Amino acid sequence: MPLYCFDFTDGQAHRDFHEEYFKSDAAAWREALRHTRLIEEVLEPNDCVSLQVRTADKTIFRIDVTAQRM
Repeated sequence: MPLYCFDFTDGQAHRDFHEEYFKSDAAAWREALRHTRLIEEVLEPNDCVSLQVRTADKTIFRIDVTAQRM
């Protein structure tokens, strides 16, 4: 099983040094969505957060969450 890391940026980079095993990219994607829901719970107007899912050698997914106050 591959190891995946979940890094996020909210104006500052936060690198995930705790790798997790998942059976597939699809399983890591579902975990990334779970992380995104947690981010949404603390999101404020005008916040922008990016979540990157990576293996040791490449980025697999990136999810951007942006809230804009109009």
